[in-house]
Amino acid sequence: MTHRLFQLFGLLLVVQFGQSLSAQNPRDFLDQFCVDCHGGTAPEAGLDVSALRWVAPGLHDLDRWREARNRVIRGEMPPADETLPSSAERKGFVASIDALLARAAKTQAGEPGRVTLRRLSRFEYDRTTAARLGLVTEKSAAFPADNLGYGFDNMGDAMSFSLLHMETYLDAAEDLARRAISLEDPEHPPVWRIEGEEMSSQLEDAVGQGDVARLYSRGTVSAPVVLPRDGDYVITVRAFGDQAGDDPAKMALSLDRKRLQVWEVPERRASPGERVIRIRLPKGRHRLAVTFLNDFYEPEAEDPSQRDRNLYVDWVEVKGPTDPIPLPAAHRRIFAHDRPESPTRQRARKILPPLILDLWRRPARIGEVRRFTRFLVRETEKGRSFGEAMRDVLTALLVSPHFLFRVEPGARGRTRKVLPVGDYALASRLSYFLWSAPPDEVLLERARRRELGRVEVLLAEARRMLRDDRSEALARGFAGQWLETRNLEDATPDAKLFPRFDDALRKSMSREVELFFRFILKERRPIRALIESKTTFLDERLARHYGVQGIVGEDFQRHEWSHDRRRGLLGKAAILTLTSHASRTSPVKRGKWILENLMDAPPPPPPPGVVSRLDESQVTGTRSLREKLESHRAQPECASCHERMDGLGFALENFDAVGRWRDRDGRNAIDAKGELPGGREIDGVAELDAVLTEHDGLTRSLLHKLFLYGVGREAGPADRVQLAAAAGRLPGLDATLEDVVLAIVGLDAFRLRNTAP
Repeated sequence: MTHRLFQLFGLLLVVQFGQSLSAQNPRDFLDQFCVDCHGGTAPEAGLDVSALRWVAPGLHDLDRWREARNRVIRGEMPPADETLPSSAERKGFVASIDALLARAAKTQAGEPGRVTLRRLSRFEYDRTTAARLGLVTEKSAAFPADNLGYGFDNMGDAMSFSLLHMETYLDAAEDLARRAISLEDPEHPPVWRIEGEEMSSQLEDAVGQGDVARLYSRGTVSAPVVLPRDGDYVITVRAFGDQAGDDPAKMALSLDRKRLQVWEVPERRASPGERVIRIRLPKGRHRLAVTFLNDFYEPEAEDPSQRDRNLYVDWVEVKGPTDPIPLPAAHRRIFAHDRPESPTRQRARKILPPLILDLWRRPARIGEVRRFTRFLVRETEKGRSFGEAMRDVLTALLVSPHFLFRVEPGARGRTRKVLPVGDYALASRLSYFLWSAPPDEVLLERARRRELGRVEVLLAEARRMLRDDRSEALARGFAGQWLETRNLEDATPDAKLFPRFDDALRKSMSREVELFFRFILKERRPIRALIESKTTFLDERLARHYGVQGIVGEDFQRHEWSHDRRRGLLGKAAILTLTSHASRTSPVKRGKWILENLMDAPPPPPPPGVVSRLDESQVTGTRSLREKLESHRAQPECASCHERMDGLGFALENFDAVGRWRDRDGRNAIDAKGELPGGREIDGVAELDAVLTEHDGLTRSLLHKLFLYGVGREAGPADRVQLAAAAGRLPGLDATLEDVVLAIVGLDAFRLRNTAP
């Protein structure tokens, strides 16, 4: 009976309030609150809401309805000096737009758009070679900087390709190939022979003539040698002497002026002797030297053959390394199916198909295997080793567009405009989205079976990959660009005002944000935790910066704040520093950062001809800064944006230009009050946090940013409808990061491609 009463009571609530919250006609809302300014012959900002279609709206109408919805829920419309709607009226208007967008997403044909060919970013390049070869090359640091599009470095339309790219890619590929494929054979180690007459010496006439180095007095001959790695080497010196006096000639062998061995050399020219030393040496460039130790000269001796002792060095030979070492992981992977005793052609056919699949992220074609096979056969017939020729093949694979670009071949012989992305291309889309790296064996097997075209399989793979440790790439690749913490490298706080700020602290600040984002993702915390969580991660350096005791060492430790000052992203020093000037804070930069990254409400660029630059950096004191900004907002062309930005930024004034908490700025108490559109006042970061968790702006911002990062292009009008509908299906700020990622993966824009020219 009680259960039945609750059901009836719920039904009454729906009947009583359903129309005001869900079924309200938004035209009534616009007529009452918006048309006076945004209607008629000269609508403000060029927006005529009276012309918006509610029945059978086009994409342009839907875009405007969506923007109106967002501005109403944020309290930006209507303005504070006009008649304001009640909370119920706002909710009803928003609910009606959400319903409109949900219907439109179902009925309007999805337009997946076209993605420009995407080159691997430097971050993706390094992660790709690490995944496939177990190697990262230092040469990648020389790659030209990646251009940003909409804040991300993997946007196809923003990428460039130049001769410098090609040159640096070749350098990197050659380095990787040399390190990946070992040419060592401990049973037949390489030998370097240095002829005595080709060595150098400070003694006149010791070298450069004849067939030996001639040491007629105490002195040294030397030569450079480059050892490929740490290891065991055999050094042999072939020498003889002119014998005189009581002792035979003596010589010393040295490496980098460190004496290794001393030998007697009683042999004469007719039968030179060889002296051998086996020794472990470090890799790198060294100088090998032979020194004549015991010169003897007695011109008055009765026996002419006993008058002069000299040393002659025929040659010095270095052999090694002679000790076997484990083959590089890349070598073992490349030659896993190789049989060295087989003919070259058979070896190539075993090695090339899996190697091409590994590096080009799709199966090898017959013509590609044939072309590389012919090259290997030709080179080995010339006398080169199979390993040497394979290094050239690996270099070619690494400089190929099929490696450097994420190629998605167009469908041939098809007349349909929209087609599914091929399974292998879709596997790469997913893996570079979540891991910034190529697909693993599980995902490639799904692609081989052509299973990824089924949405449920694709989503299951995305869940698996998000729970893999490799998803930490989202924290470094996506979060670092979404939250702009990569820009921390360019922050230069005033060294006199902030003497303890250095590169080490900069890295600790950035790492804290990465670990925090990863924590929210891996622990499947709701999105609101990005704003509200008291959990963070500190090392000793950053703890000292925050005034936290008890954290020692460079390892990051989980820390729980006992107060609300540093909750979530807005308490992170990295973000507070990159949104400041060198010598003081910037409410404008901080407010703009919040609008762009947390509220999905980026301010528009200033109107043409308007001087928008307000030099906050030259203002001293919070009070004078407020006065300057109030004067700036008084200009009509500046007010619309600054009334949105400044109040948000002032709420963070308790944090200085490097993110430390402060209660005073010089002699003045900090004033962290800010006024938001609609006349609402907030005071401090805690009240700002509350504003950000009152609506789903953060969810919508994440959807938009993840779309950019995952799909690789800007969202068009049709995409914005789909993203708005996806936001409506999510439980607001109670959704997890995983929920938002899966929403992107499930979009037509992620799974389909437009093949029209």
